[in-house]
Amino acid sequence: MSNNLKTGSALVKCIIALFILCATGFSFYSNARSALIIYFFLIVFTLYNNFSLKTKALRFILPAFIGLFIFIAIVDKKASTEGRLFILKNALKLSGDNFFQGVGFNKFQSVYNQEQARYFYHSKGTGREKFLAGNVYVCNNELIQMLVELGFPVTALILLLVILTLYYLKCFTLRKEYLPNQLLYFSIFFFCIISSPLRVPVFLISIFTFTGYFSDDFTKQIPDSYSHIVKFTLLIIVPISITYMLISGYGRFKILEKWKLVDENNIMVFERAPFYDQIYPDLYWNRFFLLNYITVLNENQKYPQSLAVINKLLEIRTNTTLILRKAHIQENLYNYKAALDDMQLAINIAPNRFLSKYELLKLYLKLKDTTKAQVIAREIADQKVKILSDTIRAIKDSSNILLNRTN
Repeated sequence: MSNNLKTGSALVKCIIALFILCATGFSFYSNARSALIIYFFLIVFTLYNNFSLKTKALRFILPAFIGLFIFIAIVDKKASTEGRLFILKNALKLSGDNFFQGVGFNKFQSVYNQEQARYFYHSKGTGREKFLAGNVYVCNNELIQMLVELGFPVTALILLLVILTLYYLKCFTLRKEYLPNQLLYFSIFFFCIISSPLRVPVFLISIFTFTGYFSDDFTKQIPDSYSHIVKFTLLIIVPISITYMLISGYGRFKILEKWKLVDENNIMVFERAPFYDQIYPDLYWNRFFLLNYITVLNENQKYPQSLAVINKLLEIRTNTTLILRKAHIQENLYNYKAALDDMQLAINIAPNRFLSKYELLKLYLKLKDTTKAQVIAREIADQKVKILSDTIRAIKDSSNILLNRTN
């Protein structure tokens, strides 16, 4: 029996060693700063809880080592770090403006870019901030994103529930048997501070799965009188929830299949309008469908309807590409003032993007406003390139040709 135990123990150690080796290799190969920081946090945390660090030197070296590593990771991706800090600054401003009510659940990606545009519109941005700014969809900090979307009262309540759950899961107990709980949930906490993992459904499912695995002590503390209520409630809620998800999921699947068949039957784009009109009420939530629907409507020159659909899409997600598409629809409707405003909005969201300025330049030329076109052409010619491409090279060449002609 003792030999079997030793063999089993050795096997477990080999599996753990192999896992650590694979995790180390993957972390460095991915070059993902968040993954590396969390991984080294886990190693240090494990060492502190599994080995008796008797000397003060070791107790100092390990935190110093992880601190140095984090510093190197930040410096190595300095532009990305500066960009994230800029996002946090605007997100905190947005959170302060909507302190109690928030902007609405899952509305960050449609509201934040508007805030960023206002920031640059009021000439608050530095040259470095303008160079780094881009389309933003997540805050890279779950706590601040919750503050923005849900407001302070709801966020505070959620944090209280999380802390109580961690308390009952013995995450604040300094005993080795509770190390798995501590490793899991404190790493998740740090991950949420430096990234946005809760937006990934698989990650959320994994959290609940592990919570169930580690929650044996928690369930033991529930009095018997309450446990029957909990079981009865779950017996009702779980089947109803599963049934609802299956029915609604099947309905959505059939609609998506219908859309897929329309696109696979090689029907000309301008002939797809009746089919898209029919399934639009069921797929208004799907941004990929809405993008295709806008293209179909534009091909059929149904610009007022296309404008209504793109406004619906902008409620889900705001970025420079969508705003420029809206500007072109306004242009086709001869709403030139609205088109100019939309193009300026796209520029204010990401001042370093060449395409937004070039589209504005072309519209000024179309309106025969040469003076303003020259101003934009000069900005394009003098603008620093973030990542050079053939498109940017062509835009710069066109701007220089215009400047040479008008000088």
